[in-house]
Amino acid sequence: MNASWLQSHRQGLASLTIAAALFLLFVALVATPLISRWDRYQLELTKDGRVMQHLQAMLASRDDLEQAYADFQQRGLDRWVYQAASAEAIELDIQKRVTDLLSTQGVQVRTVSALRGLQRDDHQIVGMRFLFSGTLPSVLTVFDEIELMRPLLLIEDVRMSPVLQGGRRDAPQKQLLEIEMSVVTFLPLVSEGQEP
Repeated sequence: MNASWLQSHRQGLASLTIAAALFLLFVALVATPLISRWDRYQLELTKDGRVMQHLQAMLASRDDLEQAYADFQQRGLDRWVYQAASAEAIELDIQKRVTDLLSTQGVQVRTVSALRGLQRDDHQIVGMRFLFSGTLPSVLTVFDEIELMRPLLLIEDVRMSPVLQGGRRDAPQKQLLEIEMSVVTFLPLVSEGQEP
């Protein structure tokens, strides 16, 4: 009976099998893009979740940043660096401040020249080169005063040599030193399209 039933319904079973295969094929064709889209959606949600965590961490650190900035201003640390000035304006300021200091110490200034186009790592070196002569105590005072200046100035590339003097043998003379030094500060490099 089973065999005869199969024989009589053979075409119906073949049609049913083909219909089931077509249905499964249709489901696979429709489901594959849907599954792919679902995976992309999950990936985007994961990325958005990471961005959201990063933004929440930044928001949480805002109070710390505001406190650090208040401490920065309260302690006067903003006076330690030049604020939004051009390299030329800073050079002029360094020249004026150091030459005023040199004149108050009674040293003889011979030359002053700008240092141009120097870079170190990600900073631009802005400063002046000074050549002067004076006594050892006055030179040491100049060094001390430059170290205390705000905005911060650094003394680099110092060369000292004694100045030979002629004169009477019995006359007491102070030994003079000839000093060549650079007084510099550092500014961040500004690339094109970036604000200083």
